Amino acid sequence: PLSIPSLHPFYTYNCSVSTYTVGLPGPYSPPYLVRMPQSVPTSPPLNLSVVASTSTSVTLSWTPPPTQYQNGVIMGYRLQVFNTQQSLLRETNITSNGSTVNSLLPFTTYLFRVAAMTVVGRGPISVYTSVTTLLS
Repeated sequence: PLSIPSLHPFYTYNCSVSTYTVGLPGPYSPPYLVRMPQSVPTSPPLNLSVVASTSTSVTLSWTPPPTQYQNGVIMGYRLQVFNTQQSLLRETNITSNGSTVNSLLPFTTYLFRVAAMTVVGRGPISVYTSVTTLLS
């Protein structure tokens, strides 16, 4: 078997083979396409924005990881909500690149992080982005 290292996940490669004798190559085989399997993303989502909508809700949006770091089809995102001591308060899966988080406390600061997911698993998570809910 032939092993080719360092191929990028979820890329399609065009492959042909040839024999080689006495310093001269033989004819190449007809090309065939090889699609590498998916992997987890290798970059977090970008541009995480969190805006206080009300005293008890915030609206979040972000952009997917850059295409070359998605390593597959982005199936969804994992959103995490923390208090200022960085204790995880809730974690949820979302299929779009935005969400509204409800049932928060008025005039309270929260931290948010998000990670992209393929069918293989979750990629790296973004840095914390903070927001303070509005005063009642």
